[in-house]
Amino acid sequence: MKKILNRYTWLCILLISIGINAQETKPLIQSKLEGTVIDAITKEPVIGASINIKGTTHGVVTDLDGKFFFQTGQKFPYTLVVSYLGYKKRKL
Repeated sequence: MKKILNRYTWLCILLISIGINAQETKPLIQSKLEGTVIDAITKEPVIGASINIKGTTHGVVTDLDGKFFFQTGQKFPYTLVVSYLGYKKRKL
């Protein structure tokens, strides 16, 4: 009887853990956006520029080629705020 109860307990624990894992949710992706930040005069990429979605905490930084990529739960349209030290902040 003790062996059966022990096996039953482990079976319940296993089923509960499977149920908990099944309830995990994936983030809802509403939009994807990619682009490049370049200097208007020199046409060179701006490395390390910050791009944020206005009114949210979602932001990314440009890479060595000035490129960025968003994958967000925000729906289009939204306003991007681009900033970099020494440049005027722009809202697009």
